[in-house]
Amino acid sequence: MGKGLLIIALGMSVIISFFILKLNANSKENLSTTINMFEQTQARLIANSGVEIYLERLKHDRSMMNNSYPNNDLFSGKYNINISGPDSLVRVTSVATFMGVQHTTVVEAAADRVPLYPGPGAMYLSSGTVAGLKKNAINGNIEINGNDHDINGNLTGGGAVPGIAVDGATQQQSVLDMITKNTIDQVLGSGGTPSVE
Repeated sequence: MGKGLLIIALGMSVIISFFILKLNANSKENLSTTINMFEQTQARLIANSGVEIYLERLKHDRSMMNNSYPNNDLFSGKYNINISGPDSLVRVTSVATFMGVQHTTVVEAAADRVPLYPGPGAMYLSSGTVAGLKKNAINGNIEINGNDHDINGNLTGGGAVPGIAVDGATQQQSVLDMITKNTIDQVLGSGGTPSVE
């Protein structure tokens, strides 16, 4: 009977050891799969972000067409951009690498020919707003600038709009009175300094 118990105990030990090894292998496999999915997701997000960044830049600088922009850093990874095509159908290819995992995103974008009408001024004050400001006028250290600027905030020398646009001559005089009363001298635009139209 002692030998039988010994054989059963050894058999159970072998079976339990087999289960422990199998569970350990499954745990390592699950960890590897999780890390791999994270790396793939991160590479995809970097590639997609690269496309968004360069489409936004392309809106403001058409000379970027049919060029490549390699080695951009983002979120501890890198991405390369290639922009090609005519204005009517732009193709942006972004190849991102994160921890050795690579992902490619290709986007085709068509530019709508929507006319861009400039606003009537850098700041528009309706009749109701001007009437309300008579009680609590514009004050403080502000600058209202209707001069044309590029995406980085530099003056382009292009067309300027009024610093403050209003509905009529009555509102214009009220705003001029507020500017004079509060010594605001930083309203810039097509009407001069200070500018109201």
